[in-house]
Amino acid sequence: MSPPPGSSFSGGASRDAAATLQEVADGQPRGIVLARRETSRRGVLVGYLTGLPLDPVLEHPLVETAVRCSYNAGLKRHLPTRQVQLTLRGHVPPP
Repeated sequence: MSPPPGSSFSGGASRDAAATLQEVADGQPRGIVLARRETSRRGVLVGYLTGLPLDPVLEHPLVETAVRCSYNAGLKRHLPTRQVQLTLRGHVPPP
């Protein structure tokens, strides 16, 4: 059976590898234990002054990533806003 046009097929380097790939595709992997990923939530911190560094935000134990939002001011200039996009790890308690 050949793959549909526009898709690709990855075969195993050996019969054992191909059998393992088929088991995973069938949803019945034997001997493979999948690690649970820790849940994370995304949100936006608003009103964070543009002159302040992100280091204090990143030092918080729940903060995984912090990225300053920006807007296109034209002429290939992206200026920072007062919003910071956050990814928080684990359960986030309500405010």
